[in-house]
Amino acid sequence: MTNSLSTLRVELVHIIAHAYANQTAFPTRHRFRNVYFCYLWLRDRKAPLQPLLTKALVRAAITAPLENREWVSTVKLRWVLRLVRDIEGADVAGELDRLVWRWRGDVIREARARWDAAGLFARFGPSTVTMARRAGLFDGSRPTWRRCYRKCVMNAGFRAPKWVRRVRFQQRGTKGARRIWGRLDRGMGGNNGWWRPYSPWKWRPLEAY
Repeated sequence: MTNSLSTLRVELVHIIAHAYANQTAFPTRHRFRNVYFCYLWLRDRKAPLQPLLTKALVRAAITAPLENREWVSTVKLRWVLRLVRDIEGADVAGELDRLVWRWRGDVIREARARWDAAGLFARFGPSTVTMARRAGLFDGSRPTWRRCYRKCVMNAGFRAPKWVRRVRFQQRGTKGARRIWGRLDRGMGGNNGWWRPYSPWKWRPLEAY
């Protein structure tokens, strides 16, 4: 990446990534995916990363979702902060971390306030930002829930003794393998020898809100 053509190409990819990050007509996950593809192109070719790329990543992965009242995962935030620290320095990354932490806390508090004001706490329990957005509680969002009941997760081996709770993860047909979970007795958490493994999902119907 030393000739002039490669340098211009690297600069062009940085500009394209910044343009992808500011495309407001697309969802935030699409914008971040396009910027991430630009980052992969630069990383695979061992091209130098410029601050314009970190600005695009911060815009697509952090500020745009927070402006849209969406949840920003901690894993993605740490990854972006690591790139900012490597390219722009520790001071910039620390200031960005403090601003995002405060901003994300405001979004969480707003989601909980709207959830409680709508009377959904007594029916569904505490909320998250994603749950409040799927319920259509934010301005400009509409309900996207597909069901009027809540899925409850129950461990498949909660009734089984401790010495057989890991049997479910053994592969079928392996030599010397212990009995798989589906062939255990129903009282031990199995399915009475049926070929299909015991399902850990339990359903509890709830009235539509």
